[in-house]
Amino acid sequence: MSLNQSKMFYNKKILFIVIDGLADEKIPSLSYKTPLEAAKKPNLDFLIKEGRGGLVTPFYFKKEIPTSEDCHLALFGYHPLKNNPGRGVLEALGLGLKIKKDDVCFRGNFATIDDNLKIIDRRAGRVSNTEILIKSLNRLKIEKFKEISFFLKKSFGHRFVLVLRGKNLSEKVTS
Repeated sequence: MSLNQSKMFYNKKILFIVIDGLADEKIPSLSYKTPLEAAKKPNLDFLIKEGRGGLVTPFYFKKEIPTSEDCHLALFGYHPLKNNPGRGVLEALGLGLKIKKDDVCFRGNFATIDDNLKIIDRRAGRVSNTEILIKSLNRLKIEKFKEISFFLKKSFGHRFVLVLRGKNLSEKVTS
């Protein structure tokens, strides 16, 4: 881009909106339209008419479906297979936590289980008042792993971040 071409951006304000997962899949009950195609969406229609819009599918992946954080990193110019600290770290940083070099972070959901410990609602009814539960969990001590400490931090709604802190922890964990 030349200096003359770049001047067109100097006094412009840009609104960059990412609506993760919006494209979705075609659904038979919607006459094989996606929920986006079937929806009444005058505000989105206005934004597209007055601006630019598009669909992005990250090209880094061959077999597995990319995660939200993979796609967001790709949109910002990072190669998600080379530069992805993981969902837990991203969520922890987003909450303003001070993460140490050897910490291992997880993003989790509170869930509801039945009497057989089977998960019956992976979002616990989208519970949002989890402060007391988190405070109680943060008081727990796990005798078997005395050299490892942990804490939970409330995120949004039913979500939380779990941080494990100790020596010789491995970051090689899966989603």
